[in-house]
Amino acid sequence: MIFHHFSVIILYGILLFLFSIILSSFAKFVYLCFFYFRIISERLKQISLKLAEIQSGEAPEYLQPLAELEDNMRIRLEVAGVLRKFRLKNLDNQYEAEELTAKQNFEVFIAV
Repeated sequence: MIFHHFSVIILYGILLFLFSIILSSFAKFVYLCFFYFRIISERLKQISLKLAEIQSGEAPEYLQPLAELEDNMRIRLEVAGVLRKFRLKNLDNQYEAEELTAKQNFEVFIAV
């Protein structure tokens, strides 16, 4: 009978020990979940603020590359305009040359 009471006490002690291990593991898990939730929430807040800065045009790391892109665009538009002007002038010269050639051929043909 004493052995039976002793084994029950040991069994309750083992169960209490296992329960404390499970409870401490669960507490660690809950703490880690809360910690990761805070990290993710903070990161989302930072991303939202950065997006608001970009949309309002106030983000410095966005403004510098944007200024460079706009400058490159302006230069490329100027070069394209000059190239277009030269190509049109070339077409005019080719037209005039063809017109002059046709006129000279016609004059030679009439003279014969």
